[in-house]
Amino acid sequence: MAYDAKVVEKASAEIARRRREAEQTAQRHREELMRKFPELAAVQERIVSSGMQVPSAIGRGEDGARIIRRLRDENLKAQEERRRILTEHGYDESYIKPQYTCPRCGDRGYIGDQICSCYQSLLEKYSYERLCESSPLQECSFDSFDLYYYPTAQEDGSSPREYMAGVLDYCRRYAADFDLGSPSLFFCGATGLGKTHLSLAIAGEVIRRGYNAVYGSVPNLLTRAENEKFGRSSQSSGSTEAAMTDCDLLVLDDLGAEFVTSYTVSVIYNVVNTRLLTGRPTIISTNLTLEELEQKYTSRVTSRITGNYQYFCFCGRDIRQLRAE
Repeated sequence: MAYDAKVVEKASAEIARRRREAEQTAQRHREELMRKFPELAAVQERIVSSGMQVPSAIGRGEDGARIIRRLRDENLKAQEERRRILTEHGYDESYIKPQYTCPRCGDRGYIGDQICSCYQSLLEKYSYERLCESSPLQECSFDSFDLYYYPTAQEDGSSPREYMAGVLDYCRRYAADFDLGSPSLFFCGATGLGKTHLSLAIAGEVIRRGYNAVYGSVPNLLTRAENEKFGRSSQSSGSTEAAMTDCDLLVLDDLGAEFVTSYTVSVIYNVVNTRLLTGRPTIISTNLTLEELEQKYTSRVTSRITGNYQYFCFCGRDIRQLRAE
């Protein structure tokens, strides 16, 4: 799964910090006990010495094999003597060995070529935190999506509340079953009808399930991408656009609110088209109709949305306004 470069950097730094801290603590404990008990220092020197001689014996055929067996026996004997000395003085051998946060991988983050669960948990944690920095994610859950604010009936006989209950149920199931083959979603409707809320509720659940989600308002994402493109940012050129195309789930909020230029149109087209070609799900929300979007982006963009996205038109009255009233 593709994670944001900053998320990977932060998780890798934390894994390295844990390993370094465990090894430094063990080293301090060894030095402390060797100062207290000189006989322990002599034994520790034998253990280290026997280990250092092994590489030079490798590749020397039968003679080397005999040397390695002798060094192994010497090392085991010295380790047993070390345990005896520690026990006599009331210490357990674990006191001088690194106590890694994750004993499975020794705080390396990987077991062989497989990512360890400890590293995966950090990636999920920091991905969630990064998403929270740019959105009200913690306030937007499925449980906090209140159907009370949607009318039970309208003059034409339709029930916005019943319809939105169906949309909420679909979004819950979408998040629970999410994988890289999930469909893309298109949320449209007037402002304040819950499009961002449900988009973020999905993103939060997707992250908790171990996937990487990138969220942003389209104006903000495009501004970042443009600043990188034209050297107005310390970020490397293309990093924002790469994050949008490579993540497991992309949430583009408020499409159409940005100032449209040939550059912004090309970025939107590239992101939407690339994610369709690679089969990566996207959620787009907008206050505009498809006709209004086509006027902004031409049919090259909108045809890819209408032909490949699940379409949901949110209805009702502005919930923020209703709460204020």
